[in-house]
Amino acid sequence: VLYLRHNELIGEIPSEIGRLTRLTVIDLASNQLIGDIPSEIGRLSVLRSIEFGNNQLSGFIPTEIGIITRLSVLNLGYNQLSGTILYYIIRVPTLNNLELNNNYFSGSIPSEMGRLTTLSQINLVNNQFTGIIPIDIRNILKLSELFLTNNQFNGTLPSEIGQLTLLSQLYLNSNKLSGSVPSEIGQLTMLSTLDMSSNDFSGNIPVSLAVLTLLIFFNLDSTNVVLSNNSYSTQICELVTVCPTSWQSTSLCAKCDIPSTTSSSTPTISRSSTSTRTSTKSQSITPSQTPTIISLDKISESTSINLLIGICVGAVTLTGCVFLITYRVYKEKFESRRVPTTVAYAL
Repeated sequence: VLYLRHNELIGEIPSEIGRLTRLTVIDLASNQLIGDIPSEIGRLSVLRSIEFGNNQLSGFIPTEIGIITRLSVLNLGYNQLSGTILYYIIRVPTLNNLELNNNYFSGSIPSEMGRLTTLSQINLVNNQFTGIIPIDIRNILKLSELFLTNNQFNGTLPSEIGQLTLLSQLYLNSNKLSGSVPSEIGQLTMLSTLDMSSNDFSGNIPVSLAVLTLLIFFNLDSTNVVLSNNSYSTQICELVTVCPTSWQSTSLCAKCDIPSTTSSSTPTISRSSTSTRTSTKSQSITPSQTPTIISLDKISESTSINLLIGICVGAVTLTGCVFLITYRVYKEKFESRRVPTTVAYAL
């Protein structure tokens, strides 16, 4: 294992790295490395993980990576790499994690990617990919996270995506996808995040989405999707986190009548977060709604009880003191003009 992450390394990756033939993990992420990825890396036949993310590497992915048949993790995100996803990556049968995000890759996703049946994560965010999402993606049955944000994918979203039943995060936002939202998305019952914003989707939102009860974030902002008036409209409304602008003028979704201030950017979400559709207490208060006095409904039940008990005890004590002082003063008024020591002490 060669682990040199976060060490401020500079310069190029030396070609001599190809001599370390027993390496299984090479992690050079988060440094300041420049230049090309050396083709000699293909000699590391037992390599399982390549972590070169967050550097300043440029050029193309060497074709020799395709002969590392045991490779499981390929992380090249946050660099200046370019080129296309060619067949040599697709030839790696054991690939589990593919991260090419935040580079300058272009071209389309080859249909042969469907052969990578062991993939669980694909991250192509912030590149220049074009073309359609291939229907062969349906063969990647272990896929749990698909990130395609901010590219130029076009065409319709294939209905075959409904076969990826392990998907928990699906980011399609900021592309040029069009057509209707396929009803087969309702089969993705493990989804916790679904971002379809900033696309050209249109038509009615499928009622099948009402069963996606695990959704924490559902963004339809900047689309032309329509909410139909049916028995499922209320359920679907409760699932949506960011509504399309057109929904704000309808009475079908009360949540959307007020313009949403929720950011449409890619969120960082904890599964432990409480959904607004399950508890109204999780709703935040905007500055214009902030009350000028403290309300007891903002205090926990136990704190409220303790506060009320304290107020009552204080009131009883104060009343007793006033009564005692008044009684002694009036009593002594008739007995003596001198204020007794006990009254002075009480005061």
